[in-house]
Amino acid sequence: GGLSISTDGGANFSNKTTSNGLASNFVIGVYAVGSKVYAATDLGLSYCSAGSSTNTWTGTTSNLWNVATNWSLGTVPTSSETFTITTGTPQLNVDYTVGGNMTISGTGTLTVNAGKTLSVGATGTADFGGKSVTFKSDATGTAQLGQMLGTLSNAGNVTMERYIPARRAFRFMAAPATTTTSIKQNWMENGTNTTGLGTHVTGTGGATNGFDATQTNAASLYTFSTAAQTWNAVTSTAGVLTSGDAYRLQVRGDRSIDLSSNTATATSTTLRTTGTPKTGNHTVTGSSAQWGWTLVGNPYQSTVNMVSVKANSTNIRNYYYVWDPTLATRGAYVTYDLSLLTANITSNVNQYLQPGQATFIQTDNIGASSILFKESDKSTASNQTATFQPAVVYPMLNVSLNYTDSIARNAPAMDGFKVAFGSSFNNAVDNNDAQKLPNSDENMSILRDANYLSIEKRNLYNATTEIPVSISNYIRQQYTLRISWSNPSDNSFVAQLKDVYTNTLTPINFSGNTDYSYTIDNSIAASKAYDRFKIVFIPNSALPVSGLTLTGASKGNAIVLQYEALNEREMQGYAVERSADGTVFNKLGEQQPVNGTSVTNRYNYTDNNPLAGVNYYRIKGSSVNGQLQYSNVITVKTGSMMPLVTVAPNPVVGKVLNLKLSQLTKGSYKMIVSDVAGRTIFSKEMVYDGVNAIIKTTLPSALKTGNYYVRLSGEGNDFTEKFIIQ
Repeated sequence: GGLSISTDGGANFSNKTTSNGLASNFVIGVYAVGSKVYAATDLGLSYCSAGSSTNTWTGTTSNLWNVATNWSLGTVPTSSETFTITTGTPQLNVDYTVGGNMTISGTGTLTVNAGKTLSVGATGTADFGGKSVTFKSDATGTAQLGQMLGTLSNAGNVTMERYIPARRAFRFMAAPATTTTSIKQNWMENGTNTTGLGTHVTGTGGATNGFDATQTNAASLYTFSTAAQTWNAVTSTAGVLTSGDAYRLQVRGDRSIDLSSNTATATSTTLRTTGTPKTGNHTVTGSSAQWGWTLVGNPYQSTVNMVSVKANSTNIRNYYYVWDPTLATRGAYVTYDLSLLTANITSNVNQYLQPGQATFIQTDNIGASSILFKESDKSTASNQTATFQPAVVYPMLNVSLNYTDSIARNAPAMDGFKVAFGSSFNNAVDNNDAQKLPNSDENMSILRDANYLSIEKRNLYNATTEIPVSISNYIRQQYTLRISWSNPSDNSFVAQLKDVYTNTLTPINFSGNTDYSYTIDNSIAASKAYDRFKIVFIPNSALPVSGLTLTGASKGNAIVLQYEALNEREMQGYAVERSADGTVFNKLGEQQPVNGTSVTNRYNYTDNNPLAGVNYYRIKGSSVNGQLQYSNVITVKTGSMMPLVTVAPNPVVGKVLNLKLSQLTKGSYKMIVSDVAGRTIFSKEMVYDGVNAIIKTTLPSALKTGNYYVRLSGEGNDFTEKFIIQ
């Protein structure tokens, strides 16, 4: 029972089983008459229709790949199967690796949906048949052409998309395909204006050279010369694109943007490149100058692990430099360390170069250098960063548990959690929330409905919002909670840390850190209770003062403090408090409030007899009804002055750069002068004797007018100053 046979013609016939389990219709022969196939059985001659052993796309139900009824055999192709697409417009809505044979022919096309990956395994062959294949990109992600370990053929009509969110900024772009058509026909949509597609590219000569004409015809598309270490404006859009080509392109938005206005509202857009995708190794010849720069484009329609690329390459430094258009006003460079896996500033940049992205690589020593990309460097499973995606900004509360003495040393926190607030989240514990794994020592988490969470995503806070804090396994006695907001939203409510043991409320400032120091007494259970703290939200109008922000600095032998009170009303007084250890505070003096004469009231206090070493300060405010509020805690070291490096005069006169040095540690320093693209123009070693001085440096006479940077580093100091040459 259940035996199946198949003829060369593809006929299939399955035996039946009787209710008593005995087989009937036992096949004893197969006969073909014309186009019909008959099976001779013990019960007689039966007709069975001829079928096909090749799975073929029919699109009977929809255009989605993973729907079984869209395929002739009634099953979605397995990774080792042979299948064809001869008609229709299937959309690959799952990750798929071709391990058998895939053929596109006739009028068939294929679309790989955004965020999905099509790969070819070692035993696979994929024949695109010259038909249209599209890798989509949108705000959720970009489709990827994964590792090509088998054979890819007839793939000259592949369109690869790169979604770019609405923000007028330069982007470092890479061509993911080699085209037979021009830049204009690809990234400029051949000059047509379709909402959400293409961008304007401007340059010298305007329309004569294939650009979009403007009043100034200022260039918006550049290449970088490795030999000359300069940006070069592209002079025509008639040239083709080659996989791995790297460009700096100002993207204003799609082609509906008003070119006559520099303040036109940006729109999101998608750039399309149609041609043959790069497969196999890709080598870029780097600069031969020490610390020379090479602009390198990702040659693949895939995320690439730059740690692996570094391992393949020769004579390049262990960093890569990414332009992040989401930072600052118009973007900023981010340096990423490929050994420490960390960036110099907080950014979306990580070790993975994105599809359609270019980056700077720096040569290590004088001599030949090369950057080698391999199929094995593709890392399609890694998260695509937000460099080419719209930044989703949520108000986020960051809470960390620190040893009190660690705060002064800027040492790492012991533990912490985050709470993100957004209208798309709910207050139930679900898959959006991250569970907490217990540490060997201190543990800090959110205790929600018997769940310990390290990241919680909740609806926007209101008067009923409460964050139950759980802290356990105390090792020491003196701790400080450091709380800060990222992207805060006032929402007419202010967060407060409630200490149940001391019955005090501390407002959490919307800017900067709010530090709350406390002591654990092991002899008192309530002091070390796991639920000693919670964060609550109350209306701003319910507080005598919406927030207290304290700053301070040493001045000679004294310490000058300044604090601000926001929306002050019904305050009775302020006490300035000082501590030697950040835990036990004593009152230094009192000040009377102004109460409501302005939105923000500022107060000053001078400590003429500070403690030797580190001083901890805070402000305690009391209202007429007895409510207490505390400012953030700050630390100020007596007699300390910040080292300072300034350019004076600025702009520089006569190509002579004067650096004024103050309070620098004596020792060896290196000076580097660079242009706005980060290229080194001039460098020298110097020794500073520790005495305030002005260091004079004559710059190369060939330097043109414009903006430059000077960096002075050494002895644990690192300063960068911007200056102008007129």
